[in-house]
Amino acid sequence: MAGVQMAWGGGTPGPLFLTAIAAGIWAGPIAGLIIGTATGLCAAMLNGKAFMLIALLTMACATAAGYLPRIFSRKHLLVGMLAAFVASFLASITLGALAAQPISALLWFAVRRGGVNSLWMIPIYGIVLVVSMLRAATRDRGEI
Repeated sequence: MAGVQMAWGGGTPGPLFLTAIAAGIWAGPIAGLIIGTATGLCAAMLNGKAFMLIALLTMACATAAGYLPRIFSRKHLLVGMLAAFVASFLASITLGALAAQPISALLWFAVRRGGVNSLWMIPIYGIVLVVSMLRAATRDRGEI
């Protein structure tokens, strides 16, 4: 496992990746594209390896997550968790394949990274849901 992690800078995809996914789910594919590009470039600069690949992966995953509300409700936490797991798994597989790691270690790490990121999506997307409910309640009362 350590070989897979060290091959691509420790923890990619991480929290910046998840904020782009959350923005894509909540605000749509255009916002996912813009925020995914910005956070992907930030994550790539922090990581230092595979600069364009990390930026493109983050942009693509956030944009794809923007299309999920057309199928599922964006007001459900499980949608965010599922999107985080699938996107993190695919990004981990892509980045790990470039590092020429053994398949068993790569798959195990991708599942673990997807699981950890889906758990991290609970507070990230949970905050988005709570704030949106508070804003909707304030708007319904006519305070805005």
